[in-house]
Amino acid sequence: MKIMYVCINRSVENIGKVKGREDIYQCIRKYWKMSEADFEKAKEADYVAGVVDGLIYEICKPHNWDLVMNFPDMKDDDEVIKHPDSRYRYAFVAEPAPEEIRKQYRGKKIDKRFDRYTVFLFDY
Repeated sequence: MKIMYVCINRSVENIGKVKGREDIYQCIRKYWKMSEADFEKAKEADYVAGVVDGLIYEICKPHNWDLVMNFPDMKDDDEVIKHPDSRYRYAFVAEPAPEEIRKQYRGKKIDKRFDRYTVFLFDY
């Protein structure tokens, strides 16, 4: 099983306050800046875990990775779409991971180097 970790420290602070951050899954699924090679690797993830302050806050199942500008629910997000590097920002459709996976991973400490600039690390 491959788990992709994403740092969502700043996003979690804005849940319900900023457009596009309505819930935890919106924080985990959107706006990831990465190279095309990293994007290909990210699409292999079975699950994506949102990490806050070194702990797994929530975990979800990704589907349908694509460029942010190709998602209908993000087309009117001017801040992201009009940004010059939007062609390198990716997102996916998310659903909660099965409860047994969530119970196993939520609250787990990430032992690897992981800071606010990290886009992802994999566990295999």
